[in-house]
Amino acid sequence: MAGPELLSKEILDALAQVATTDNWLFRMIIGALGLVAILAMVGAIILAMGAKPIPDVITALGSAAIGALAGLLAPSPASNK
Repeated sequence: MAGPELLSKEILDALAQVATTDNWLFRMIIGALGLVAILAMVGAIILAMGAKPIPDVITALGSAAIGALAGLLAPSPASNK
């Protein structure tokens, strides 16, 4: 019988393999981040058109989503070699 450390390592290895080879998971993450960025921009525009102050949380969400998209979509230095 395998100990808990071995089982944990096997589970982590399986999750790492799924995370690097599953294109649908990557696409869902990109879509969710894109949706958050678009909704933040649209919300900020609607609030600005109504002469209302834009909450800092909308700016933070939009900025974080765009930064995460840039980090995920930029080619990694290891892939250039």
